[in-house]
Amino acid sequence: MEILVDNPKGKIAMGFAEAAEATGLSKSFLRNAVKDPDPSRRLRTVRVNRRRLIREEDLRTWFDTVARKDELETTMQDQ
Repeated sequence: MEILVDNPKGKIAMGFAEAAEATGLSKSFLRNAVKDPDPSRRLRTVRVNRRRLIREEDLRTWFDTVARKDELETTMQDQ
């Protein structure tokens, strides 16, 4: 699955609504990913004043990492 980010203005970070739209996941799912107890599955964010933003490269890295881990776990369960 590929993350589709419409970034015509060249923004380097996005809010949770934009990240949810880009991934097809809900905002609450992404907010929970920021607090994930497993550090390897945690979504990194940047805080600017009171706003929490997600850098595009962090979103892509997190998405790829979680997808690989879930794929590996599914494979292990099937055996």
